[in-house]
Amino acid sequence: MSAVGLPAAYGTPSPGPALSNRRAWLQLALLALALAVGAVWLLSLTARPLSTRPLSPTNPGPDGTMALAEVLRQRGVTVDVVYTAADVAAQAGPDSTIVVSSFTDLPASAWRQLGQGGGDIVLLGPDRLSEPLVPQSIEKSYTYLDADELSVDCKDPAAQAAGRLAHVAGAFPPPPGATACFVARGQALYLVLPAPGGSPATVRVLADGYLAANSQITQEANAALLLRLLGKTSHLVWYLPTTATASQAGTPTLPPLLLPLLAYLLFLALAVAWWRGKHFGPVVVEELPAVIPAAETIHGRAALYRRARDRRHVARVLRAATALRLGKALGLPAHTDPHTFLDRLVPATGRNRHELTELFYGEAPTTDAALVQLAQDLAALEQQQRK
Repeated sequence: MSAVGLPAAYGTPSPGPALSNRRAWLQLALLALALAVGAVWLLSLTARPLSTRPLSPTNPGPDGTMALAEVLRQRGVTVDVVYTAADVAAQAGPDSTIVVSSFTDLPASAWRQLGQGGGDIVLLGPDRLSEPLVPQSIEKSYTYLDADELSVDCKDPAAQAAGRLAHVAGAFPPPPGATACFVARGQALYLVLPAPGGSPATVRVLADGYLAANSQITQEANAALLLRLLGKTSHLVWYLPTTATASQAGTPTLPPLLLPLLAYLLFLALAVAWWRGKHFGPVVVEELPAVIPAAETIHGRAALYRRARDRRHVARVLRAATALRLGKALGLPAHTDPHTFLDRLVPATGRNRHELTELFYGEAPTTDAALVQLAQDLAALEQQQRK
């Protein structure tokens, strides 16, 4: 009698304990390797605290101020970078200079903390000056001023030493009681004001903060002016307000490494989920109960903006989005300063520099018709660039 053969499935040997153990150890090794790579990445962030924030002394890019900070350190100035007004009050003293790199104005509570030390305060590139620094709020004008138009017109030692500056794209109308330097067309690039709250300090305002940027610091006498403003004392406190700090001073800000740490923990959770995923079934995909068209979302957001009459914000978004797309087409990075952006855009479009400056950095529209016209002009410029 011939033997009856077993089915092929029964003839295949099942994995033994040794093979299962090897697979488990391999998975653990891969998980440990992934965790080690993540830990090295997290440690590298603490070893190289570089940033891409404009006018930051830790930003080596064209719009950063790392070059200026390094030169100050070489001259014996201690440069400390802080992110809250409370840290400024704790570290600054009468022999310190405080520099604020912020495009938004500071609230009264922040000014009180900045004035406690008694040292001079330098504002780099604010968009607005308001109470308590000045009696009435003053908006910065993004008027393009050529170097030949700017004259010192004051007795401030730092301005006198600089003499001639490169062209600028921002200035303030001088408020009452201020010393105005580098004045053209009724606008001043550099203002000297008394500090608010009875503080003995002096506030110096540089309207175009990008004169301190790595890409601009070597032009004309920009370096001479900035080194005198920030190098008067042996200690410089460089204040980089966060959005929360600018709106409400004294509010605790997030630690710089919090987001990378959260990302690492998320990566760890995903790695553990992958390791344990073999015990679960496949993911079931279900259709959403409703799909909202993108056009409906756009119309809804536009209706909200119109109801709020926030034309200034809409104009800023339109200008920023158009500049970002044009800059990308011209091969420029996202944080390119206005000077470099206009230098590349003028020959690319063949348009007048003053026209482009007004289009991207002019006053915000005050009516719906003006806002629509601005949107049409930006769209026409972008369409021209695509051809």
